Amino acid sequence: MDEFLEVGQTWYVLDYKWYESWKDYSNYADSASNFGKDDPGVIDNSQLLEEDGSLKEKIVEDINFATVPERVWHMFVKCYGLANGQEPIPRPVIKMGTFTKVTKIELYPLPLLLAHYKHPTDGKLERCSVAMTIGELKVKMRKLYKIVEEAEVKLVGSYTSAEYDKLDDDSLTLEEANLQPRQFVVIIQKDGAIWPKLDTYKKTTASCFTSSTKASTNGTSAKSYSSSNGFSSSYSNGSLSSSSFFSSSSEKAGAPGLCGLRNLGNTCFMNSSLQCLSNVPTLTKFFLGDAWKKDLNSKNPLGMKGEIAETYADLMKAMWSGKNSSVAPKYFKGAVGRFAPRFSGYQQQDSHELMAFLLDGLHEDLNRIKKKPYVEVKSTDGKTDEEAANQAWQDYLARNDSIIVDLFHGQLKSTVRCPDCKNESKTFDPFCYLSLPIPPKKTKKLKVFFVSRDLGQLPVKCRVKVPADGSIADLCKSVADKFDVSANKLVAAELYNSRFQKIYKDQEFVRGIQDRDELYVYEVDEAEGQMPVVVYFKETPTKSYQTARNLCIPSIISVPVDVTYDDLYDIINSRQRLVNSEEAMAYLSNNHNADIDQRNGLQHHLNGVDIVDKDMGGDVDRDMGGDVGSEKEEPMDICSSPKATDQPQIFDITLVSQYGYSQSNGLPYTGSLGLKPLNYLAVEFDKGLNVVRADDAFDVKEDDSLYDSQSEPGVTLEDCVQLFATEEELGKHDTWYCPVCKDHVQAFKQFALWKLPKYLVIQLKRYKSSMSSYSYYRDKVDTLVKYPVKNLDLTPRVIGSQTNSKYLYDLVSVSNHFGGLGGGHYTAYARNHDLDQWYYFDDSSVSAAAENSVVNKSGYLLVYERHE
Repeated sequence: MDEFLEVGQTWYVLDYKWYESWKDYSNYADSASNFGKDDPGVIDNSQLLEEDGSLKEKIVEDINFATVPERVWHMFVKCYGLANGQEPIPRPVIKMGTFTKVTKIELYPLPLLLAHYKHPTDGKLERCSVAMTIGELKVKMRKLYKIVEEAEVKLVGSYTSAEYDKLDDDSLTLEEANLQPRQFVVIIQKDGAIWPKLDTYKKTTASCFTSSTKASTNGTSAKSYSSSNGFSSSYSNGSLSSSSFFSSSSEKAGAPGLCGLRNLGNTCFMNSSLQCLSNVPTLTKFFLGDAWKKDLNSKNPLGMKGEIAETYADLMKAMWSGKNSSVAPKYFKGAVGRFAPRFSGYQQQDSHELMAFLLDGLHEDLNRIKKKPYVEVKSTDGKTDEEAANQAWQDYLARNDSIIVDLFHGQLKSTVRCPDCKNESKTFDPFCYLSLPIPPKKTKKLKVFFVSRDLGQLPVKCRVKVPADGSIADLCKSVADKFDVSANKLVAAELYNSRFQKIYKDQEFVRGIQDRDELYVYEVDEAEGQMPVVVYFKETPTKSYQTARNLCIPSIISVPVDVTYDDLYDIINSRQRLVNSEEAMAYLSNNHNADIDQRNGLQHHLNGVDIVDKDMGGDVDRDMGGDVGSEKEEPMDICSSPKATDQPQIFDITLVSQYGYSQSNGLPYTGSLGLKPLNYLAVEFDKGLNVVRADDAFDVKEDDSLYDSQSEPGVTLEDCVQLFATEEELGKHDTWYCPVCKDHVQAFKQFALWKLPKYLVIQLKRYKSSMSSYSYYRDKVDTLVKYPVKNLDLTPRVIGSQTNSKYLYDLVSVSNHFGGLGGGHYTAYARNHDLDQWYYFDDSSVSAAAENSVVNKSGYLLVYERHE
């Protein structure tokens, strides 16, 4: 939606695939190929919601969900409706950040545990906007605990049983006050003319933890509760339990550095980055002493007022004290959020982006250059590469001099070459990390559900190998080879919530298909005079306002081109497995006469009604997939005579839209139905039937290929460096101005390593985006990159003049990312320098790790240390 965010607005969250379907249908993307699409049906946000209706954690915008303004949401609901039992998901637009303000949609309100100091175990979980002020929270708690207006009150915040913070500035927002998810806020009431003593605060906050912990462990059953932002808590007998939220950081304290970081709400990305940097020995030693204080530059206009350095130093001291098994990095997170609002709130972020921000923030906070001089860019004409590189490095050091530059900054040579006159431009630029591309795979393994034309067989879930740049035709060939069927009889489709999202064209590429997509390949008969149609199996709703739910995975079956209703009924009935023959016979025997009357009455009602409309599909070639309805439809002839047979039937068949909605009044019982290839049909079973439950009907058989342990060949880190250093042509929209040709040209660009730092940070570019002729897509590259744990030799790659220098590196730490773009989790491997042992850090958890487990396909961010 091309609309700007304004504070005070309400936007609504909705399923991204539904939104994409609506854009196709409405021609929003302005693509001729989208014309004639079926309407998207009712809005179904079930994939975004937990069982209790709360919003799932770790969902990603433009992958899992989209947001639309209030007026658009109401238009959508009016036109298409919202799935039964679901509530809208409104979210406010607020200002976030302290020193740098940004306008954002607050996806996850802040869950707080509110308590009265006299009744600390009677806690209540409330979700509050981070834009709420302390004063507004105070008013809310007054009402919650029925405290009269005249009574003096104050608030106390507590994140552990051993500490508390006074919340006495009513003007601060909850974000500015650095309140964290699941933190206790206690309201203190003045007793006459006397405030409770300091010890009372401590006892109260301690009671919030100890009493509720006992409540959850005294034999009473603890129920699960989840707030609307996806954070879970627990309670017993109506009282909140903090045992699932908090633990004493001093319990089972480990060796220095073996300290976990508590997840403050989707902060695993931050914890992973912090553990990686925490195990950089020279940097941590610098912060554990007082040397950093001499370099503190709190007046640097490009810095963070010293707050990033100060909170990072405090965090390192807590992690390396040897007194804590885990700590909550809430003050560090608060400081980061104040200067980089994209990291405020509680949405999943990227560990590399956090590390890049942190290194830059530490650099500026500790920059020894108190007043940066103006440095004029000097010409490199007539200079050797060495002279130009040294000049550029000295100019950089004139404005940038810190422990971060000393340890992490290197220098790249960049060459741009004109393809016409061969003129070259060379620059020498500093870098803090290398982003290395991963060579593309030659093949790709796709998860597929194969559905045999024999509906009596369960769908088979398997993996097949296809060329990485292959087509849907290649996919069908791989499936055909695996199951010994004809590739010409296969149709590939994407399902979502057991509804057809799209039917693929044979020439479409597979590279846009992701592992989370539900990819089905159907076997159909394409004998002469046959055509495929899509069939949904639905349960007739018991109430008029309900939507018929799908009973099983929809099917694609072959029917005669001139199929009649009776023939269609017999074909479907012979292949359905939802109602057994004994149940059907008993039902038909009991309902014979009533069924005849019902059908005759329905047939009379259908006289003169046009059945087919724009939602019901149209004439397409198999190769054109599901783009139906592009030609003008002719109305079907409706016969006034009753059904050819008087036998009652156990289901009705209707025409529906691609998504199984927009039901018509029915089909004629006599004569040819006039169906077209890939029309969508719905089979609705009569209400009195005992239909197989969905849990059974959605069963699949798992093939051994899902668990194929055969290791992939993978690529080496050297391959990634080689690709990074390979000359490439700039894109059409990324041209370079050649001063000789005096024109913008598609130049060739190449990078080379000139100077490498003591600590080398490498990002493996696992996220990619691409545009095909059919769609724009983003994906995660899950290729195994074999990076050396010891003796990474980059000496041959460094072209600077330090001919006697050796660039040998050992791995220090790894940030791992598990899962895809639509979620996932970050952890870290790091080698404790003091113990010379690898450890695995997963938020609060720390465990010893074998060295051979450090190299894995989830490795995303690598930190190397150069040999002395």
